[in-house]
Amino acid sequence: QEQLVDALTRETVEQFDYVTGLSWEPSRGVIWSSPDSSFDVGDLEEVLAEVIGWVADRFDDIEEETLTESITGESEMKVYNTTSDNDTTQNIDEFNWTENQERALVPYELDENGYGINPSDENNLLPGRGELHHWGEAVAADAIVYTVLGDDVYLLMVKRDDGHGWALPGGGLNPGESSRMAVIRELNEETNISNAYALILGDLTARVVPDPRAGQHAWMVTVPTVFIAEKRSGWNGKLPQVEAGDDAADVDWFPATDYDTLEASIKQREGVVFPAHVDMLRDVLRNNVSAAELNDIINDFYKN
Repeated sequence: QEQLVDALTRETVEQFDYVTGLSWEPSRGVIWSSPDSSFDVGDLEEVLAEVIGWVADRFDDIEEETLTESITGESEMKVYNTTSDNDTTQNIDEFNWTENQERALVPYELDENGYGINPSDENNLLPGRGELHHWGEAVAADAIVYTVLGDDVYLLMVKRDDGHGWALPGGGLNPGESSRMAVIRELNEETNISNAYALILGDLTARVVPDPRAGQHAWMVTVPTVFIAEKRSGWNGKLPQVEAGDDAADVDWFPATDYDTLEASIKQREGVVFPAHVDMLRDVLRNNVSAAELNDIINDFYKN
């Protein structure tokens, strides 16, 4: 366990995390193992190799090389574009488009006036920054949280309090945060998930989301992170306990073997899927994730 603490840096933990009775202390920049953890440091190399292969096979846009770099700590800390970079009263001409463009996770072009052009394929964008409170790109982090109950796969969704429907838990990055730090914070703030370990499989490729609030010169980019919520003692055949918090009107688990199943389940609640997340959820669920596959990964990480 001491070897594990010495080997893993803050950069490593932010990029590729796994929780088996291990906790992350951001102030120290390391993870530590609780005294009652059953995790065996000797299993680290074998377990990570299996998970890297599984994630790379399951999600087409995660490259095995990227995952390997992440767990060796070779990746560098990145400065992200955030909503807080903007003064809400700031004129479009006063905004630092050069800095925003250089930091952008999704490349974009400038128009003849030097203003950033929304890189999405959406038509009929709102003028200016639309209903957003920033110029250019701002980065969010979204949590794709699976869990298994019996033979069924469930996905964690939150009901937005702005009337735009059911969405993945997530939100914008604060200055100085990485996407991993933000997604863990948002997941806790919005869902208060308890009685479960959150096993992080990895991050998907950053993508522009078709946010209905976006404008011609303002848009959101998200970094989705894939989790499995695994049981602790006391589940008794029930889903992990969640409770709406922060800016969530409601939170719940929905059957999600595929996108059609998820959408139908939400419609039964007289709800809709948040338009900005429809394409992303279709992509994530297109391979029909099975309970057996998720249980295989869980069993590789936990010693029951």
